[in-house]
Amino acid sequence: MTLRALPARARDRALLLGALGLAALAALAGGSGSAMALRGLGLVALLAGGLVLARRRSSAAAAPRITVLERHALGRDTGVAVLSLGGDRLLVGYGASGVTLLHRASPGDLP
Repeated sequence: MTLRALPARARDRALLLGALGLAALAALAGGSGSAMALRGLGLVALLAGGLVLARRRSSAAAAPRITVLERHALGRDTGVAVLSLGGDRLLVGYGASGVTLLHRASPGDLP
């Protein structure tokens, strides 16, 4: 099993445990013990910060942003809305029966 096959949290834990192991080995490897331990802790802190940033960027890139640009009610529980999704504009109708895509315009189609 590879790290990529693991869920994100399990992968983060595995990487952090590996970093802690490397820090422990560096501390035991000789030289000034306290200096090596501090370097190991610094390495762990850098890896943890990198993991947090990587997770935030990957989750933001994975899900396209949907923004409601306009909404107009046609009745008590029905209406139409213009949404922005990855540069495209979507005209949807909504009501008690659900949401229906009425029109999709790509950036090249827009005035």
